Amino acid sequence: MKHCVHLIRHGATAGTRDGLLYGSSDIPLLPEGAEALRELAVAGIYPDPDGCALFSSGMLRAVESLTAIYGARAHAHIEELREFDCGSFEMRPYAELSQLEAYKRWVADKNGSTPAPGGESFAAFRRRVTAGAARLFAQDAPPDSIVVCHGGVISMLMDHLFPGVHDNPFKWTPDPGHGYSVTIDSGTAMRYIAF
Repeated sequence: MKHCVHLIRHGATAGTRDGLLYGSSDIPLLPEGAEALRELAVAGIYPDPDGCALFSSGMLRAVESLTAIYGARAHAHIEELREFDCGSFEMRPYAELSQLEAYKRWVADKNGSTPAPGGESFAAFRRRVTAGAARLFAQDAPPDSIVVCHGGVISMLMDHLFPGVHDNPFKWTPDPGHGYSVTIDSGTAMRYIAF
């Protein structure tokens, strides 16, 4: 049976604006981030929520983004779709982090087994995210779903569903407020459309 899963990245935050590495920090949208989402909604880029199951990661910026796009609608939280836990690197500028040896070792680890200090590894993050999203992509999944979550989460899911398309999973990262519509047929990802 065919169905579609729509993955939407939350809108802009202070972390986005200021070039910070943030994942598990539960920060809100910027007012201009919420406004940009409302403008995209008026432009019609988002899927119609009627008949869809609605989900978010439960993090503040994802919930606020869902509300900015669709209004106050009931939705479920999928905790496993929370953003990456960057540990002691959280809320620090990329420019500063790029000078740290611990950060360089972390990002250079090709198999993703090195955790961020006090955080998680890319391999653990990928396992968490794919396990959390498994019910959305299963053969007996609910009808079409809309998931408002995070750039890292979307990157891991798209790389899992469409392996080999990019040489780095983070090339899948959409801009704030954008994402992918993935068509699933009998539990298999068949194609995607970026929006």
